[in-house]
Amino acid sequence: MAVNSPEVVTVFDTAFQTAIKVTGYYDAAVTTTNALLLNPKTLAFANTQQTCLVALAGAEFAVSANGYIQLAWEGASANTPIYTIGRTQAGTLSAAVFNTAASPTGNLVLRQMGLVPLDSYSMVLTFTKVAGFANGMSAYSAAGGAAG
Repeated sequence: MAVNSPEVVTVFDTAFQTAIKVTGYYDAAVTTTNALLLNPKTLAFANTQQTCLVALAGAEFAVSANGYIQLAWEGASANTPIYTIGRTQAGTLSAAVFNTAASPTGNLVLRQMGLVPLDSYSMVLTFTKVAGFANGMSAYSAAGGAAG
């Protein structure tokens, strides 16, 4: 596990959905940082010639921290917060959260604020691919799979 920065692992990435696992452990204080968690242009079936958008479909999380973390959609000039998790919290979020950032890049970032040694978090985030993807049977046939 990476120390003092989030570690992101892709759980699955299909034509329609993606899930990632994010973990963080800290042995030094962190004031405020933004870390890139997801760049949709790097996902399966993305059209890299345009902005690709995903919607947050669900989250499971456990946080043990003195500070807090915040998920946000990255915009060209400012980020749009989605959800803030702090102190000692665990739970789930199961609602579609679409990207409403002004001039969206499509990216999901994690803002980390006030974390101190021994703070940690773990979360699994599930996304639905919304725009900029070659979804459907054409995506499967383009990838060499069975065409319908």
